Order: sequence, then structure tokens, then C-alpha cells
Amino acid sequence: MSEFKGTKGDWKILKNDFYCEIRIEESMISICAINKKAKEHLANAKLISCAPEMLKELQLIFKNYDKGTDTYIRLEQLIKKSTL
Repeated sequence: MSEFKGTKGDWKILKNDFYCEIRIEESMISICAINKKAKEHLANAKLISCAPEMLKELQLIFKNYDKGTDTYIRLEQLIKKSTL
């Protein structure tokens, strides 16, 4: 599996009265905005803001997991889904 080259920098949540915005802290590039009318807006914003770190950890687990197991196959599919 090739190395995924995602956005660089920490993803942070910025809140205002209408939405939560996920931004790359250093460059202030906006990743997405979630309308606060959605009941789960903050939970979704937290999950999205952790995505780069979670992907890195999944890749590390995958690299060290026993090949051919059901978990290995699911990890492989999840990593492909998030990086293609």
C-alpha cells in the first residue's frame, strides 16, 4: 500500500453561532463546516478533526498485523476507502 499524502498540520475545530468548521491550524485551510442544526454536529466535528491521526494509527496497526486474518482484510479495506 502506498504512503497516503494527506493534508499537513493539525486539524482544529472552530465554532461560531451557526456551524463548526474544521481547519488546518497552521494554514487556516478549511476542511469542512458542519451546520449546528444537526443534532450530532459537535460529535461529527470531533470525529472529522481526528481523522488524520486515526488513519496514521490504523496504518501502523495494519503494518504489524497478521496477514490473511479477517481483521487484516477489514483494516486494508478501510485504509483503501479513506485514501483512494
